[in-house]
Amino acid sequence: MAAIVLIIWTLLILLITTAVRKFNNWWYEPNEKSLAAPLPPGDLGWPIFGHMYSFLRAYTSSNPNAFTDSYLEKYGKLGLYKTHLFSQPTILTTSSDAYKWVTAHGDHFLPGWPDSFNMLFGCNSISLLAGDKHKRMKRLTGPSLQGTDTLARFALQIAEEDVRELETWAREKVINTYDAVTKLIFDRMMKILISCEERSELDEIARIFSKFILAVRAIPINLPGTAHHKGLKARQRLREKLTPVISRRRAGERKDDVLQLWMDQSDDDGQPMTDEELLDMIGGYMIAGHTGSALSLTWFMIFMNEHPEVLEKVRVEAQEVRNTKPPGEPLSYFDTRRLKYLRHVHDEILRIVNIAPFTFRKGRLLKPGQFAAFGEGQRACPGQQFARLNVVIIAYYLALDYK
Repeated sequence: MAAIVLIIWTLLILLITTAVRKFNNWWYEPNEKSLAAPLPPGDLGWPIFGHMYSFLRAYTSSNPNAFTDSYLEKYGKLGLYKTHLFSQPTILTTSSDAYKWVTAHGDHFLPGWPDSFNMLFGCNSISLLAGDKHKRMKRLTGPSLQGTDTLARFALQIAEEDVRELETWAREKVINTYDAVTKLIFDRMMKILISCEERSELDEIARIFSKFILAVRAIPINLPGTAHHKGLKARQRLREKLTPVISRRRAGERKDDVLQLWMDQSDDDGQPMTDEELLDMIGGYMIAGHTGSALSLTWFMIFMNEHPEVLEKVRVEAQEVRNTKPPGEPLSYFDTRRLKYLRHVHDEILRIVNIAPFTFRKGRLLKPGQFAAFGEGQRACPGQQFARLNVVIIAYYLALDYK
């Protein structure tokens, strides 16, 4: 009798587990059948959570490619797979051809960000907009970080302050590299964005921002104590910090920064950006311009230590540029355009820490269309030139003046 009960319970557990495991497939099956073309192979995982656990486990490990590799091994090298991430069905792209096709046909696609991202970034964030709204926002904000005159002006500010910050590092016996780099990048970003330079204010905003950024890659469960819940609270506190800055500008205060450039712009109908649009854009640019730059600069220091022959080539090129300048003159934007080898090294580092196996390929020159760390087509990151500029300037001084 006991054996029969055990068998029944075992079968019942297996049945329930199978039903739960297949729930997403059953739930979305009607939508799949209504499509003109079949969806790519894949698996939608568990209800609500999908494959988020596997995704986050790989993302935080020493091998972030493990998640996509599992699809390649199971379904073959097709380039497109269906999965379930951030509480919604998702198409995963792993081939450059598929990626280029999607970015080249941007008008045929709508952003598929999960609702949790809308809650964190705001509905006016350029990453979440589509169609005419996206084009309008890109026209209003793009020139602020893409124009040659603007980049040249900001480059001098960055270079002068980087020199002082690196001298501070040199006086310390020991520094935590990533923490020091993160602080440096954050300080530059806040000065360029909103002219924030006061140390106490920078530290307070940085503390708030650190909680906000953790929620971006957290499971979107809005319960007290969760990273997502803390992130939403941090977002509100961040907006409370930024709102008075915008109000002072509305009242007539002017600064030489990105926010001022945005506020001076108007669309085709003569309408300027609203306060809500400005708040969402500042938050979005803080995320886009901070973490990636801090990581790539940290990895630059690591890989240059591991590849002294590459560092020597970087130094030779940097010294050639310095020799053409008056003594003590800071690096300019136009100087950074001449640092071609250093820029290629930066691209190679971005490639390593994003998509490809962890092998630094010395002097590797990527073919056009194979490198897309900043996106492509209509969805290309409008701040990519500034992000590159920030890292290249610091790397230049590190390579020339420090070990």
